[in-house]
Amino acid sequence: MLKKILKLKPLTIAFLAFLSIMSISIIFIFWGTWGVDRTFIQPDSTIYTHPNWAGNAIKDWLCGGMWVPSELLKLIGSHFVWLEFQYAFAGLMAAFGMAYYLKGRGFSPVAYFGGGAAYGLCGYSFSLFSAGHLGWFVWLTYGPFMFGLIDRVIRKGSLINWILLGAVIAWSGARQPDMWLLFMVLAFFYGVWCLFREHGGIVRTKPLPFISNVLICIGIMLAIGWPQFSHAIFHDLASREQQIKDTSSISASSSQNEKDNARWEFVTGWSMPPEDTLEFIAPCVRGASSDPRVNGASPYWGRLGRVVDEKFVPGRMNPNYRQHSLYLGAITTALALLALFAFFGKQKDESIEEKQKYSDIPFWTFCAVFFFICSLGRFTPFYKLVYALPFGDFLRAPVKFHHLVEFCVAALAGHTIEYLLSGTFSKRFAYGAYTILAIGAGLLIFAIANDSNSLANEIYKLGYNLPTAKSSATSFSIACVRGAILFGATALIALRLIKSSSKKERLIILSILAFVNVCDLTLVNRRFTAVEDMSFARSSNEAANDIIKAGGGRVFIAFKSQEGEYLIGQSFYVNGVETAKLYDPKPVQYIYGTDSSLKREPYLGPFLQNGQVEKIGGYVLTEKGIKKSINGKVNTFLYKTKNMPPPQEEKKPLSATSIISSIAAFAALLTCAYKCFPRRFTL
Repeated sequence: MLKKILKLKPLTIAFLAFLSIMSISIIFIFWGTWGVDRTFIQPDSTIYTHPNWAGNAIKDWLCGGMWVPSELLKLIGSHFVWLEFQYAFAGLMAAFGMAYYLKGRGFSPVAYFGGGAAYGLCGYSFSLFSAGHLGWFVWLTYGPFMFGLIDRVIRKGSLINWILLGAVIAWSGARQPDMWLLFMVLAFFYGVWCLFREHGGIVRTKPLPFISNVLICIGIMLAIGWPQFSHAIFHDLASREQQIKDTSSISASSSQNEKDNARWEFVTGWSMPPEDTLEFIAPCVRGASSDPRVNGASPYWGRLGRVVDEKFVPGRMNPNYRQHSLYLGAITTALALLALFAFFGKQKDESIEEKQKYSDIPFWTFCAVFFFICSLGRFTPFYKLVYALPFGDFLRAPVKFHHLVEFCVAALAGHTIEYLLSGTFSKRFAYGAYTILAIGAGLLIFAIANDSNSLANEIYKLGYNLPTAKSSATSFSIACVRGAILFGATALIALRLIKSSSKKERLIILSILAFVNVCDLTLVNRRFTAVEDMSFARSSNEAANDIIKAGGGRVFIAFKSQEGEYLIGQSFYVNGVETAKLYDPKPVQYIYGTDSSLKREPYLGPFLQNGQVEKIGGYVLTEKGIKKSINGKVNTFLYKTKNMPPPQEEKKPLSATSIISSIAAFAALLTCAYKCFPRRFTL
């Protein structure tokens, strides 16, 4: 076995090492949630599914929906098997997407896999699993490959790459139209940059082949993605407009100025406070999640998600709301900052090929700074210009621009790793390393000199209890020390490599640095994993079974949220019975609750008194599910409403565009397989 491993090519070994390290890291992040009765808390995503989930998914695809290749993950087992895996797979694919781009620039494996890992586990992108933003993870699965493909089609013009570019553009927009739009802007300008970088602009390219390839790419994109694009244009925009009206405290009599201010506050509500920039290198410096189930000991106490400062009342209003990290990685950030010095510190005797390797550094540097300013949102006057752009007043949460910052920073980090490996340095690069070392030392001094008692008092005034305030103040100092050490150590390693004449030594040290970066990002992401027990909902629900035996119907759960309304409702849903609110357009045939729970409902009380509901069964609500009466004891009941029409199955007509989209997507997937599979372990 050892002999076989030793005979493997270096690139194959690097690929297997990267795949193993990333897999182990992601398994560790989700450790404790892989069982069928366990998952991690993800409030914005459905963690339970109907028994006929496969049939419903196929209906959605063929009746107006859009199919993406990652849906094939659902073939590996039930929803409770692949629930966590879809997040894990997306993180792995994001890492490969960045590596694919960096490899196309001619980088070595340690550089493109190091940059890939830095992006695949980057704080804001990956920690959003804690919020359940599964649509973003669909983008992560495909979107990062756009930039590697753009670079290749501009340099090589391969038709297969143009086809794949159209496919990944469509697939990346399947569930997250707002982020898709932002990254498409970045991709467009990167394409323009590549044209000037390679050909001096479109005028110097061969216009007819180039235009025909662009049209083919657009055709593939529309053929695959039109169901989602049309849904975003004709439905999502109207939904966002209605959401703004519903959540804003305005009325028909409000002045236009009041309406404009309310819209501005809604759209810019989740702007990144400037002081949170410290979290780029100091993980969770102001706490992690606002969800007490995830991180109750040290909640996030910064201003992200808070109402405008003028309206905020300390101690009386919810201070904020955040379910993710903003951590770029202290090592990743230090490497990214060094990239600029690497670009301007090139040697005069370097070959054209060497200089071409680093020609994207100015582009990614400018974009990182630009999108960082955009992420500040209402905290900078500049965002008024973004807000005035088409669709700018629909893009909620300017902090989303931080996703683009992460991509730029990870790309720059990969460039620096390659530069450090090359062994061609200059005094300017050394000055950059000294500057980063000084910043790290300054942060360390700041952390040590910080007055924790004063900080704890400030946090206490926000409305947190004193133990939480003290714990948060201590965490602040610890995070600063940790960030300063990693940040400064990266600068010291860069200085050490400048003096090294051995490429083997540089390769070993940079591989270790990339590995430590993975470990650092993994530990931060792990903070956002909190186990949720699903065993109750997955247990047999005998009340649901009785409804199905009686012909089916929709059930209303007459409990309050603190009494387990959510879990009870999911138990019915998992066992094949649809739940609904009383005021839904479709009629409700059954009610599950108690006499007292019905009486306290203004709408249900008269139903019970006037005999409009009939008690048809008694059950025991236990920790292991909803069971039939035990020894004649019951504590909940199933009621049947009278004079309600039977449930009608909703019939959706087949959509020609969805069928064409699915066929086109499958054809593109086969094209991708044809391109990749003959070249084992390559990107």
